[in-house]
Amino acid sequence: MTQLCLLGLSGSLRRASNSTAVLRGLQNVLEAQAKLRILPLHGMPLYNEDDDAEHAPESVRALRSAIETSDGVIMISPEYNHGMSGVLKNGLDWASRPYGRSALRGKPVLTMTASPAFTGGVRAQQQMNETLVSSCAPVPQP
Repeated sequence: MTQLCLLGLSGSLRRASNSTAVLRGLQNVLEAQAKLRILPLHGMPLYNEDDDAEHAPESVRALRSAIETSDGVIMISPEYNHGMSGVLKNGLDWASRPYGRSALRGKPVLTMTASPAFTGGVRAQQQMNETLVSSCAPVPQP
């Protein structure tokens, strides 16, 4: 049996990030069935269409390549002001562009949130799922 190669994206840049801690926990739990590579989104520039396509920065090319070569993506975000983190949204914007050439097209994606709020981050998760639908990624429906 071939081991799955999964990509983990955390929407938090904090050193003590709960989102990243959840991904690390998944790495340990899944290690017999899947390799989960966590790709940091640190240093990724804000999306700018002028800097896209053949001019895309190295960090963006690395993100797109990591998504394309993975069997699936697990992304987790904190909830900031009733929504997903700007860090993750920016990463999704880069991954889904240029228009019609989304690295997420057809890629299975699991979305999760890590929030101490009483809602547990459902509003952030809804935004993540909406963004993924427009990026042509199949998102499981509840």
